Amino acid sequence: MISIRKSVFETNSSSVHAIVIQKDPPKNIYPIKIQEDDYGWSYRTLNTPEERASYFFTALSFLGNSLNEPTKDPRLTMMSLLPKDIRYDCKFKEDDCYIDHCDELLPWLQDLIEDNDKFLRFIFGNKSNVHTGNDNDYDDGFEYPEEGIQNDGSEVFIKGN
Repeated sequence: MISIRKSVFETNSSSVHAIVIQKDPPKNIYPIKIQEDDYGWSYRTLNTPEERASYFFTALSFLGNSLNEPTKDPRLTMMSLLPKDIRYDCKFKEDDCYIDHCDELLPWLQDLIEDNDKFLRFIFGNKSNVHTGNDNDYDDGFEYPEEGIQNDGSEVFIKGN
């Protein structure tokens, strides 16, 4: 079914997540608490390293079998991406979790696994964030950026469906 809402052509209505990765290397890297969570239609901005790592870990938990990784254990993959001096001090918690249409994140997830610098900029960069919401309305006041490289050099990935 094709619908037009708010002058935007759409083929369905579902969650929209904007993922911003800052250009500059992070200033501080430190142990964090990483846990799975629910990321669906609700409006949230994930600004802290813990929140962004938890989003990444949740995606990794869902999509691990689809990745080009030697291990399918999301904890081991996550540990391999973290710097050696903090990896064993990070705390993991697995719980019931969900990302709406998580398969849309596969290219982004694989990109961060293959580019450790980008992974660290995403997790620990103070200008990196994830904004979750939906395309039913835009009442949260967040203006979704275009996907790709921004004027400030940050990278944006949009998960929509």
